[in-house]
Amino acid sequence: MKGLLVGRHELLQAQSRALEDLGIEIVSRAEHIDRQKASQIEGVDAVVIQALPLSVLVEILPVLRGKGIRVLMMEQEAVGDLVPLDEAKKLVAEKPDRRTTLVALHAGEEKARVIEFKRMVEVLDVRIERRTLWEVEG
Repeated sequence: MKGLLVGRHELLQAQSRALEDLGIEIVSRAEHIDRQKASQIEGVDAVVIQALPLSVLVEILPVLRGKGIRVLMMEQEAVGDLVPLDEAKKLVAEKPDRRTTLVALHAGEEKARVIEFKRMVEVLDVRIERRTLWEVEG
């Protein structure tokens, strides 16, 4: 199966292994995707997403599924949130094939979020129900 990878980050070993085990060959890569880009995608069987806001997923899913393109997502969980960098390094060292850090400034000092890749899933449907509670006038 030929896939387009959507994401900015280097693949973790466990993510690469999942792609290989599932028979997915990444033939193209994009840092981001939207409805317009989704409508232009051709020549792949699947779009593989590292991370994507839910609002974007809701927009692109019907476009891609309508073209017969499967939407796969790498599910990840935070195992450490806003932890000191040295603690983050220890957490990553426990499972380096599936964990990574995202570093950000928090209250003027660098903190890390440790993310662990858990599984690959196929997104079949996404629905958001909403109602406006407040809106800027004018």
